[in-house]
Amino acid sequence: MRVHSGQGGGSIGIAFRTHDVASCYVWAFSVLNKTMSWWMAADGAWTEGPRDAVPGDPREEHVYKVVVSGDQFKGYYDGELISKWQSKRLETGRVGIALSGGGTQATVDDFIVTGDGIGADVQNLEAAVSPQGKLATMWSAIKQSR
Repeated sequence: MRVHSGQGGGSIGIAFRTHDVASCYVWAFSVLNKTMSWWMAADGAWTEGPRDAVPGDPREEHVYKVVVSGDQFKGYYDGELISKWQSKRLETGRVGIALSGGGTQATVDDFIVTGDGIGADVQNLEAAVSPQGKLATMWSAIKQSR
């Protein structure tokens, strides 16, 4: 995940083993505090795991990566391992992006999921979205031609 910018007092993170908002893990980035924190939601109760300082300017582009292997979680920042956590509570679930807090904004360029059980067709998808032929682009072209 590449985050270009963030504003507000909230967080953006990589959610994994997600069942719903009350049952998931998140490695969350706080622009305000310049930290990455591990979080677990189980039965609606949120628990914070380790919190680590981010070694760069959060307003610049960086690459965040979570590697999950069994009950071991590793968090990478620009290719550097900066955090580890372990939990056995949730064993399966979906992967996604999590936003929290009022006014939280971020731009995500690439979001790539790889691993066992994920088909090659999904792993090889182009991550960027082309605006050509999309409604907003078409509407803009129509408005400009008038």
